[in-house]
This record gives sequence, structure tokens and C-alpha cells, in this order.
Amino acid sequence: MSVKTKDEILLRVTDLLRDVLMQPALQVTAQSTTDQIAGWDSLTHMTIISRIEQDFGVEFQFQEIIALEKVGDIIERISEKLGLDAA
Repeated sequence: MSVKTKDEILLRVTDLLRDVLMQPALQVTAQSTTDQIAGWDSLTHMTIISRIEQDFGVEFQFQEIIALEKVGDIIERISEKLGLDAA
């Protein structure tokens, strides 16, 4: 399933976070930070990034990965990599 908007990216990332963090009721916004989300530590961060890369068909560089501090940062990078900002 392809995405066409940042809102769709947020929905897919939220589902992914619920799965990886095993929190089915987890609610996040673009402003949510990794520190605010229970269970999101450095090891989980890499698992989340790996799943995002698989699910969205994108690839992150190391410097990008360590700069991702908010859900909104993740959404922006995915959007850029999918070329949605150019549309």
C-alpha cells in the first residue's frame, strides 16, 4: 500500500509503533518525542527504523537515524524519501 500524504504516513508509523512497542492503544502525534513514548530506547529505535525501512521501502543513513527525535522527524524523512514533498 502506497502513501500519498503525511497524514497517511503518520497512521502507518503509528501502527508500526504499536506493533513494535507492543502497545495497541498507543497514541502519537508528529510532536511526540522518543523520550515521551514508553519503551522507546536506543535498541528499540533501531528496530523501529528497520521496520520503517522495510515497510516504506526507504533507507536511512546513520546521521539521519540519530537525528530522528520526534515522530514528525520520521514522517518528514519518509516523505522526502518517497518524493511527497516534491508533489
